[in-house]
Amino acid sequence: MTTAIAIPDNSTAPTGSLPRIGTAPADGAATDTAVQLELRIQAVHHLLTTAGAHSSDQPDPDDLRSIATTLVESGTPVPAVPTAAAAGRLLAEALTAQRTAHTRAVTEHRAADTAWDAFRDDVRRRAAQAVEDGHICLDGTNAALREFDIDQLRREYRVELTVTVFVTVSACDEDGAYDAAEDEVRTELRGDGLDIDTDDIGHVNAEATGDFDLD
Repeated sequence: MTTAIAIPDNSTAPTGSLPRIGTAPADGAATDTAVQLELRIQAVHHLLTTAGAHSSDQPDPDDLRSIATTLVESGTPVPAVPTAAAAGRLLAEALTAQRTAHTRAVTEHRAADTAWDAFRDDVRRRAAQAVEDGHICLDGTNAALREFDIDQLRREYRVELTVTVFVTVSACDEDGAYDAAEDEVRTELRGDGLDIDTDDIGHVNAEATGDFDLD
């Protein structure tokens, strides 16, 4: 049994020898698959456009062509539509199916992201424990974590540095200048009168003082 799509009289869609959905071309008819497919899509697109005015849930006009293509290419049976109201029901069903599929895809994507994040966190915690127990080294572990785009392990260090500080003060003599400069550094290390030479910082010592930061 074949099913045709009714096109209103005021239609601007192609109506001459319009192929019916789900039927093969008759003997002697054009066999250009691309042309036949496009005609069917245009017919369904026109149908959905007509139905839009009769649907309580107005679709985005840009989505109608996509919906028409999906209906035709998926082989979805398209019943005869004698009225625009019936076409509206067809459009509502198509929109509902599309939105349900979108919601399901979003849910599945979020679940996959959550599972991936949990896996990465678990790998990082296990790596930190292995380093803490001395089974593997920190540098090698962090190199492996970088390969998997997982945050590297960080731990708290107490670092001792030497820096040169230039202080501008007023004094009567050199000893008074040193005393005033020391007072300036003690009271306000970041004061306007300080000039810290950051190009010549000496490394004295760095000592790990805390556990790994796994946040």
